[in-house]
Amino acid sequence: MDILDLKPGALYFLEVAHDGWCPTLTTGNGDDCQCSPTLRLHQDTDYFIRSETLNRRQRRKAQREAEKALCRARAAK
Repeated sequence: MDILDLKPGALYFLEVAHDGWCPTLTTGNGDDCQCSPTLRLHQDTDYFIRSETLNRRQRRKAQREAEKALCRARAAK
């Protein structure tokens, strides 16, 4: 186990990246995790917030595109 050298009064963000098949991604509950997630500790607040905002936008865009494709498939029946 690595020992973290954290500065007092600093703000840190812990990023937990689960495997794509992990049940936690569906349930949102960390107790359901069956993978070995990658953990990253961030201190650069601006970088972390920018990357998370971009990831959220990408996920929302992908979800909208999937919903549109499903609607087109249902309409084609």
